[in-house]
Amino acid sequence: MGNGKLSILRAIEKYIRENGFNPTVGEVCRSLSIYSPNKVHSYLNQLEVLGIIEKQEIFQRGAMKITDKGREVIRAYEIIG
Repeated sequence: MGNGKLSILRAIEKYIRENGFNPTVGEVCRSLSIYSPNKVHSYLNQLEVLGIIEKQEIFQRGAMKITDKGREVIRAYEIIG
């Protein structure tokens, strides 16, 4: 997985851990100093195709659920460093 997708995944995980709910795309952008929401949307779509997140568009915040596979990826990268 590329650095961009991993950064997005880790930002989502951190936001949920710290706030107890999912971030919006704008909040992900701000946390990573990314100025293009389209770039974040692109990474989110790629993560969804890989089965690492599930986007839940029905919620007002555009909730992104990290799947079990996504949590495994985060743990693996924490172990390797």
